[in-house]
Amino acid sequence: MRKKISPIIISFVLAAISSFSPQSMAAESGMTDFTVRIKNISTCTFSTRPVVELGDITVDTKENFDNKKLLVNVLCPDTVSSYIWANVKPLTGYFATADTMWIDIDGSILSGSYGTKFSLFDENKNKIILNGGGENNANFGFCGGTTTRTCALTPYLEAGSETGNGSITMVFNIRHS
Repeated sequence: MRKKISPIIISFVLAAISSFSPQSMAAESGMTDFTVRIKNISTCTFSTRPVVELGDITVDTKENFDNKKLLVNVLCPDTVSSYIWANVKPLTGYFATADTMWIDIDGSILSGSYGTKFSLFDENKNKIILNGGGENNANFGFCGGTTTRTCALTPYLEAGSETGNGSITMVFNIRHS
C-alpha cells in the first residue's frame, strides 16, 4: 500500500526550494570587453641596379671590381628583422661551389681552365652564398639587420682561357626573420 504525501508537506517543500532561487544564490558579476586591432606585419623592401657592366677582363686573370660595387638598398618602415639571399637564374650560370658560379660565355657554360668564375663579396670581404642556401638559413644570407640599410657587394671574376662575352644573372630575395 502506498502512502500519500500530504499537500501540506508538498507546499512546504516547494516554498523551501523557491527561497533558494538562482537570483538569490548568484554572486555579483561584471563584464569586460577585450579589443584588438589586427594589422599587417611590417615588411622591408629592397632594390638593386638591374645591370652591372663589368667591362673587359683578359683571359687567365683574376679581377676584383671594387669600382663596380652593387648597392643593395633595404628599406624598413619599422624595426623588422630581415636579410637578403641570392641564387643564380637558371641557364645563366652553374655552381662551381656554393659561393662561386661558372658564367655563361656566348651561350655556353664552360668549367675548368676554359670557364670563367663569378663571386660576390660583402663589405667584410666574405664571399656570399649564391646557390640559394640563404632561403631558409640566415647564416647563408647577407645584409641582415632590423632597420633601413645599404650593403655593398663587390663582383669578382676569375677568367678562364675561353674568350667571348659573358654574363650571369643573380636573383636577390628578401627574407623576414
